[in-house]
Amino acid sequence: MEEKPNYYAIIPANVRYDENLKLGEKMMYGEITALSKKNGICYASNNYFARLYKVSPQAISKWIKTLEKNKYITITYEKDGKAITKRNISMVSTGVDRVSTEVEGGINHSLEGYQQEIKENNTSINNTSINKKEIYKEICKRVITRLNELNNTKYSTTSDSNLKFIRGRLDDGYTEEDLLLVVDKMSYLWNQPSEKDMRQYLRPSTLFRPTNFENYLNMPVNKKKSFTDVMKEMREID
Repeated sequence: MEEKPNYYAIIPANVRYDENLKLGEKMMYGEITALSKKNGICYASNNYFARLYKVSPQAISKWIKTLEKNKYITITYEKDGKAITKRNISMVSTGVDRVSTEVEGGINHSLEGYQQEIKENNTSINNTSINKKEIYKEICKRVITRLNELNNTKYSTTSDSNLKFIRGRLDDGYTEEDLLLVVDKMSYLWNQPSEKDMRQYLRPSTLFRPTNFENYLNMPVNKKKSFTDVMKEMREID
């Protein structure tokens, strides 16, 4: 079972009582606050949220668009050429030190301690980020080592560029097992004698690129031969 974030989510009053927002959209706002890094940016994908809330990615897309339309978040994208490599969800500042809400009867209740909760939340996120960074490094070493062993390559297990791709897919909600499966699957497929020209793409920047990874993960494989047999044939051809 996929582990869910265990630190605080914050849903201020102006979001909680906004009649333009559905319950799922309000919960989405809280989840974004819980996943935001120190810089206030959330990088999680629609697929990650969909698995977390057991809804379709299309539903998540609508929730996020509604939050953006109502100016609670902003969306920017990072690109490599024309390909989108990362989506950044940024929280829009309320511009006040304390969050207040109007309730029936005109009574104004100030939410004392709101800023302190944000500070505690950021501390928790920072500590979690430090731990996750070390976990990401270990996973990167294991995944790249598997890639090198299967394909007689020497990709760095510690380089920032390879770690970036591994970290990106883990932040999208994929697991180490998913990463290893893509390595195994594509190594098998592209080491077939008929796919000799594809061997050059058995590299981290291709296998773990966000625009490729999900397709590779779901690609069917009809294993008529064992991986050992395929590698043996490939060496004989070379």
